[in-house]
Amino acid sequence: MNKNVLALIFCFLIFFQGLKANALTLNCEQSKITYSLSCLGIVFKKKDLPVKGDVEIETVDSSFVLKNLNLITSFTSKNPLFRKVIDYDRYPYVQFDSLIEAPIVLNENRIIELEGILTFHGVAKKMKIPLTCLKQNDSVLLTGPLIIPMTEFGIIPPRILFIKVDDFIKLNIELLIK
Repeated sequence: MNKNVLALIFCFLIFFQGLKANALTLNCEQSKITYSLSCLGIVFKKKDLPVKGDVEIETVDSSFVLKNLNLITSFTSKNPLFRKVIDYDRYPYVQFDSLIEAPIVLNENRIIELEGILTFHGVAKKMKIPLTCLKQNDSVLLTGPLIIPMTEFGIIPPRILFIKVDDFIKLNIELLIK
């Protein structure tokens, strides 16, 4: 191949590499999903769970643009009753896969509604998660609640003595993306 052609290709690649947007990734050490269980509206069980995932956010002209978000978390409870209720041995994970059709610009204190497929206890359902965006220097913090109705995912809420556990598992999502 001609040296001029190779030099032109090399310059072309360097030029377009400079135009490429910077990608951010999920900080798994500082991200978490907290679940809580309640009985008569009073929280009796609350625990932070580790979260992993694939997040595609790019910085374009000092703006953050969300293109994709897929999360997975594992219940880490040692409580045998809870493990039995959710059938932990067969279904240890909760997974959310976003269905983003067009990139979402993440502005300061903006609430976005992220639609996706939530898979829990072997059941997959389309759900929406409202997430608040807090833009920091070189990172984004996404926070929001998600309520999982146990009966819609094939789980019968257990009883503690004579009191029935509320039908909802409440999740609080905190994702730090750097």
